[in-house]
Amino acid sequence: MRDQPTAHVAFAGDLDVYRRDEVASALPPPETAERIVIDMRDVTTVDSSIVAVLMRYRRSFTDAGGDAHEVVLIVSPQLRRIFEITGLTRSMTVVTAGPLTEA
Repeated sequence: MRDQPTAHVAFAGDLDVYRRDEVASALPPPETAERIVIDMRDVTTVDSSIVAVLMRYRRSFTDAGGDAHEVVLIVSPQLRRIFEITGLTRSMTVVTAGPLTEA
């Protein structure tokens, strides 16, 4: 049984291989919520290691009985293309939104 309907986590700045472990450990355990919202509006760049973390997380979420489309990524318009190219827009929900903070 899942403890809560929605869990939220937010990231900012450059997400690359150097922050891969930080990102992975910040994601809530997949079995704890019906929906996971990963707010990446304030992320400036992502690399393939972060995409891999998100793909593994989606797999863990579905393995725990969740629906992959209940993993929701909120991304900036600039980053959306990366998620389209990698196919994540087809395997989880990706929402485009403006940044939370002004640069």
